[in-house]
Order: sequence, then C-alpha cells, then structure tokens
Amino acid sequence: MSIDQTHRIHSLDVLKGAIMIIMALDHVRDYFHADTFLFDPGDPLQSNGAIFFTRFITHYCAPIFVLLSGASIALVHVKKGTAFTRGFLIKRGLWLMFADVVLVNLCWTFNPALSFMLLGVVWAIGLSMLVVPLILSVKPIYQALLGLVIIAFHNMLDGIAIQEFWWAILHRSFDVAVYEGHRFLLGYPLLPWVGVMFLGVALGSLYNTTFDSELRKKVLFRAGIILSVLFFIIRFNNGYGNANPWEYYDDISGTLISFFNPLKYPPSFAYVFMTLGPAFIILSKLEGSMNRVKEFCRVFGKVPFAYYLAHIFLIHLLAMAYAYVTGHGWRVFVLDNWVTMSDSLKGYGTSLLGVYIVWVVTVAVLYPVSKRYGTYKATHKHHWWLSYL
Repeated sequence: MSIDQTHRIHSLDVLKGAIMIIMALDHVRDYFHADTFLFDPGDPLQSNGAIFFTRFITHYCAPIFVLLSGASIALVHVKKGTAFTRGFLIKRGLWLMFADVVLVNLCWTFNPALSFMLLGVVWAIGLSMLVVPLILSVKPIYQALLGLVIIAFHNMLDGIAIQEFWWAILHRSFDVAVYEGHRFLLGYPLLPWVGVMFLGVALGSLYNTTFDSELRKKVLFRAGIILSVLFFIIRFNNGYGNANPWEYYDDISGTLISFFNPLKYPPSFAYVFMTLGPAFIILSKLEGSMNRVKEFCRVFGKVPFAYYLAHIFLIHLLAMAYAYVTGHGWRVFVLDNWVTMSDSLKGYGTSLLGVYIVWVVTVAVLYPVSKRYGTYKATHKHHWWLSYL
C-alpha cells in the first residue's frame, strides 16, 4: 500500500478515534457530574457556557460514528465484493443489536435482570446494517441522495402518534416502551440514522484507491461547507427541521445555548447538518503525514466496538467506587433506569472539573489496552471472530 493510500485510510481511523475519546467525556459527565441529575445541560435557564460546551462537543459523536461505520462498509464492499458484504452485514448487524441489548446494557446498568434497556447508537448501527444491503449495488451519488432525503424529510413523521413498539423503533425517540415486561428507552430509532449510514456508504466511495486524493479533499471540504451553511439557514429560519425552535434570551449565553442545541432525539434536520458539516471539513484536512496526536487517536479508532464496551464499563465502575467512598453506597449504581433519570442519584456527583479529571484518567487507562488489542487484532486476522469486535 502506498503512503497516500495509507494516509487515506488512516484519516478515517483518526477521526473515529477522536470522536470516541470525546464520547467518553459525555459518558463521564452522565455518571459523575452532580448537575446532570438536576437539570438538562441544554437548558438555557439553568446551564452555563462550560456545562453546555461539555455536552455540545459530544453531540458530534453519534452522527460521525454512524457516518464512518457506513464508510467502513463501503471499503469492505470494494475489497470483498457484494455477496460477501451482504452476508457480513446481516451477521454483524444482528450481532450488534444483540450486543447492545445485552452486553452494552449490562455495562450501562450493572443489573443482570436487564429490567431496563437503552437501545442506543450500537443498536442503530446494527439495525441500519440490515438495511444497507439494499443499496450496495446503487451508485454512490444515489446512495448519498437517498440518505439526504431520509435525513431531510423524516421530520415530517414527527406528528404521527402511533403507540406501538415497532413505531418507537422506527422513528419515535427517547420514549420508554414496555415489551414482554422489559422497559426500553428508545434512544436511536432507525430514522434518520439509516440515512446517515447511507451517506457514510457514499462517503466511503471517495476513499477508493482509484479516486484522486486532491479531488476527494475538495469534495469533502465543499460538502462540509454546504452542510454547515444549510444548518445556519435552517436554524435561523426556525421552521421545518427545528423540532425545538431556538429563542432569544436576556443574555448572549442563553441565546447561544438555545441556538446550538437542536433536537437530537430523534435527530432533527438541523442537528444532522450541524454535526456532519464539520465532520466532512475535518476529513478533508486530516490526510497527510501522521503525527503523535493522530497516532494517539488512531489507536482508539482501530478498535471502536471493544473500546466502546470497555469505556462504559470502566466509567460505571469508577462511578460506583466514587459513590461508595463519598457515602452514597455502591448499590446506587446498580441501575433500573437510565443513569441521569435515577432519582436516587440526586445529591451525588462531582464538579465539572472533576468530570474532566475522570475523563483524562479513563482515556489514559484505556490507551495501552486499546493499543495492545489493536496490535493483536492486526496480527491475528485469521481469527474470524475478531472482525465482530
């Protein structure tokens, strides 16, 4: 593989690793910040710039994670062919859905009864993978257009109130649905996340070895600028695509918090463009020689699912230990609800500075583990099961 081709692929891993590092910050905040259990960090009347920024920067994680998952599918498709990729997607999609329901939720709750389960971003990726085989043979331009249509028009379904579990999985978000005695928090429905993945599959075609690198950078940069400009137009308009319209407040901080907090659950038109625009711009600038920062991020980007499981488990374990030593008892972190919705945790927690300290510790602990596992994975490709982790 040429140096240019290596940098081409590495740029995807670098961005994936960077957003996974930032993702850990959001989850540390969920499990440690005292104010998390009292109010929404996006509430202009109660939040402040530092708290909101800590939440805002992590808004980019899920969309970029899904986008890059789609790009990875495209690279597998080029390398392995349509028949192999379709079979792989079905198997991996079902595996990820199972893993999210069982393994990821065990890490979130430490409750083996699994009376409460979050259907999160891993669930959305797995479910979307079951749909992607339908578009593998479609030209990338049409994959992108279909993805954009889903992203742009899914908000037309917002007014439909169907109280059925299947509708909650398809579109309704952050409702608690009860099925077979289990409570499910529907965090990431299929629409519009499958549209983001379609866009990612189209993105992956730009990383084909036959695609000119300079042209790729221009396409990515221009696409990023267009999406970012469209975000501001849609958001300023305050109409369609803004499920939670922004408002003016007496102070500039409140107004900015309101403006830059478009609805994420389910992702509004404005939210997706706000997050994907900068992602394309960053990708256009990431290609080139590696440096220490890029190498650091790439370590996590090469082992995304293993890191995802490990960071949730570690953060939860640290939170349980912190609760114990601060007199709240470790049992408060055997959860039967989403952590920030647990009334028993009001009065627990640390300052925002403490959140950042725990975040740094978490990333530092997981770096050598991720690096060693990445090396093992790269040198043991004959183990088929490693492709699922």
